[in-house]
Amino acid sequence: MKLLRLYIHNSGVFKNTLIDFTHHGEPQDLICLAGVNGSGKTTVMELIFNL
Repeated sequence: MKLLRLYIHNSGVFKNTLIDFTHHGEPQDLICLAGVNGSGKTTVMELIFNL
């Protein structure tokens, strides 16, 4: 499975957010989630896990 986009309606720090995991529309083999504490990295991973 390759995830192209993730729309988050209302979860954690995200309110109506679209995360695009492509580069110029092409799926990527490797994605890096980085950010400061409380920025939503774990929330994104939990949402993907529960798809």
